[in-house]
Amino acid sequence: MNFVFEWWHYPVLFGIGLLVSFINAIAGGGSVLSLPLLIFLGLPSAMANGTNRLGILAGSLSATYSMSRAGLVPTLSLRRLAIPVGLGALLGAWGAVAIPDRAFNMLLAVVVLTVVAATFFGMSFTPQSESEAAELKASPMSMLSYFLLGLYGGFLQVGSGFLMIFLFRFFSSMNLLRINGLKVACTVLFTAVSILVFTGFEKIHWPMAFALALGNVLGGFWGVRWQIQKGEIWIRRFLVFMGVVVSVKLVWDTFV
Repeated sequence: MNFVFEWWHYPVLFGIGLLVSFINAIAGGGSVLSLPLLIFLGLPSAMANGTNRLGILAGSLSATYSMSRAGLVPTLSLRRLAIPVGLGALLGAWGAVAIPDRAFNMLLAVVVLTVVAATFFGMSFTPQSESEAAELKASPMSMLSYFLLGLYGGFLQVGSGFLMIFLFRFFSSMNLLRINGLKVACTVLFTAVSILVFTGFEKIHWPMAFALALGNVLGGFWGVRWQIQKGEIWIRRFLVFMGVVVSVKLVWDTFV
């Protein structure tokens, strides 16, 4: 690989990592910024996908720690997710290292535009019920859904926050705070599994990964403390703008 890691990549990746984890702690979709950025900086798609995971893991760990201290991580639901999500993530990450870069870029462009649409139209999937004691269902349909969630999280991860909020709302009556707590804890689960796979295939650029991760840790704490209403509209606008830009760039690089 001819990629050269320059000194100025550190502050850029740190800043993006800070923003990504802040967005992910609040709702989701932050990787719509970091993953395309890694590709634009010169990493092959599979390596960019793996490199992005360490920062996501770091930010999710910090957010999970903060929410767990506040009693907002439903442990029974997390245990129900562990096996299906873990198995799905293992298969998904294996598929991610096998797919050609050209196909991955096109798929990423589609996913980014989908996340942009979800952000633009305000798809927060806020639960109508506000139960504090509810847990996720453990029916055959729900377990299959958790497996598919892990499969997607292991393969790509971009926009998985929106997907988790929707699924956890559909299969429980938890309030939004507990759903967010479960979301960040579940992200830790499938991201940790996927990192093992990407590491085994040597698909992580560690200096870039650690630069992102440092910003992610701080951003995760920041996002949880906000638990936002105040600045959400500006985050959505920024995500829409950047999502359109990176999608056009990915399509352009694929066909031109």
